[in-house]
Amino acid sequence: MLMEEIMKFKRTEVFLFLFGNLILMGVLTLGLPPATGSPHISIISVADGTEPPPPPLPPKPAAVTTPGLIADGTEPPPPPIPKPPLAALAG
Repeated sequence: MLMEEIMKFKRTEVFLFLFGNLILMGVLTLGLPPATGSPHISIISVADGTEPPPPPLPPKPAAVTTPGLIADGTEPPPPPIPKPPLAALAG
């Protein structure tokens, strides 16, 4: 009878231990803010006392180039002249 009571207590203790670990892992996994786009301060910045890094800058627009100029300042060569089809030459 005493042995059954001890085994029953140990099962409850093991269950509570595993259930507590499950809750702890859920909080640690789901409780963290996302890596990007988060308004929250990251855990690393809270731990070391520094400010969080600034948000990334928006992408720059593509550079506008003048058509017809090459990097060395000269004009590009004229486009190649298309050759007539062979059927036109034979007939």
